Amino acid sequence: MASSIGLKPIKLGIQLENMPHRVHRKLLVPDYINMMQLHAVIQIAMGWTFSHLFQFVDTRQRSKLIASFGEIDSYA
Repeated sequence: MASSIGLKPIKLGIQLENMPHRVHRKLLVPDYINMMQLHAVIQIAMGWTFSHLFQFVDTRQRSKLIASFGEIDSYA
């Protein structure tokens, strides 16, 4: 449902791979969310503690964005 000021939420499905059981979440986020805000929303939704690098993948386009806090020497 769109808000009264005309913003449309984006429906996200998040599924973890290579887990012994199914782990998934369904979220609604605002259409103006940036990657750092999205990272925070996912951390909270999954019950995580902001302690790892993160990566977003668009499976339709096969494009990848890797963003992180701190150093990422392993990607150099």
